[in-house]
Amino acid sequence: MVDKLRISNAGKAQKLAAFKSGQVKMFSKEEIAAVEKKWRYWGKMRKARRDAYLEVEGLIVDSGKAKEDVREICGIEEVD
Repeated sequence: MVDKLRISNAGKAQKLAAFKSGQVKMFSKEEIAAVEKKWRYWGKMRKARRDAYLEVEGLIVDSGKAKEDVREICGIEEVD
């Protein structure tokens, strides 16, 4: 058990040394905020596209086509 802890500590010491030496790039709060902003934006775009597709799919299904046929024609495997 002690040997496992020593091995674990050695690995953690190597990671810590990489941080201290500057080998690992730390991101600024501005960079993190920019990525989160883009993530939220593209999440909204995905939702809008999904909602638009489901609306069109609903109209087509109401006209008599099967949902599976619509998805096959559009090349859509799964809508989550």
